[in-house]
Amino acid sequence: MGEITKTVGQWIVNNFGWSVILALFLFSLFFEFSKIKLNPISALCRRIGNAFTSGLKKYIDELKADTNKQIAALDEKTIKKLDEIQMGSNENCHKMQEKLNEVEWKLLNVEERQDLQAASRIKSHVFNFAKECYAGVLHTRGDFENLINENKEYEKLVAKHGWENDVYKSEYEYINRVYQKCKDEHKFQPTDI
Repeated sequence: MGEITKTVGQWIVNNFGWSVILALFLFSLFFEFSKIKLNPISALCRRIGNAFTSGLKKYIDELKADTNKQIAALDEKTIKKLDEIQMGSNENCHKMQEKLNEVEWKLLNVEERQDLQAASRIKSHVFNFAKECYAGVLHTRGDFENLINENKEYEKLVAKHGWENDVYKSEYEYINRVYQKCKDEHKFQPTDI
């Protein structure tokens, strides 16, 4: 055994570079160096695995490319559909706004008609009241106060709609003068209690 050792020792000395590489190779079979990644068993297994799965990897890449194409086509179709939906929605919103404007106009007309009726009722009451005052008919303090409150409502309606009525104003001013005179002279019609 001594001669084999001597021969191996001489070969190691003569071929020092190869000896170091051979030693690293033998150590790397059992150990993995962190700085130098030399692990022939892992490399061999990786190569065998790549050989077995190369067809599968190619198929997966083709499938991925095909899927990406289909998704892109779906995205285009989806974008077109969304655009159509948005256009339809905008059209429906426009139609709905027109309907709302129409309903609002009708409601405004109803409100304005109601306001006109209320104003006509108040004007009629003021004119009748003024006619009775011209005829010398006495009224109660409550009648005058009720008429004053109705005038406030009438003034609000006039301001709201921008109406003008000079005849009404002159009749109301006359009623106001009669009211002041009745207050000063204490000449109201007695109330029946």
